[in-house]
Amino acid sequence: MNDKSLLRSSQVLIVLDEILHAPRTSLRALELVGRGIAAEARVTLTVVEDEVNGPANLGAALVPDVPVNAVEAYEDMKSLTAIEEDLADLWRGRCQGDVAEAAFEARLGRIVERLETWTPTIRSTR
Repeated sequence: MNDKSLLRSSQVLIVLDEILHAPRTSLRALELVGRGIAAEARVTLTVVEDEVNGPANLGAALVPDVPVNAVEAYEDMKSLTAIEEDLADLWRGRCQGDVAEAAFEARLGRIVERLETWTPTIRSTR
């Protein structure tokens, strides 16, 4: 496997970067962006590790005798996509003036918490 196949596009990082560089981003939002970047880095490392090791190796290494379920893997990626979409929707609403600063910070905090706690199903069953 070459290094280019390990690259993963991250909509989360794109949006967090936009928030980071916005002219009126509050200090609280900057703190949340930093946490979000760290959480997305962990998620990316987890996903890439799983791609390198393959689901069969992941299941054998982490949870012996527990088969990797394709539906669970799909649900894991679906939950990541939902986080990405929620973040993009929130930022779009903020840019359009539909979301006040306090509400933006509160919702951004909840999205970052979801990202921080995201774990693939196979790993969470250990």
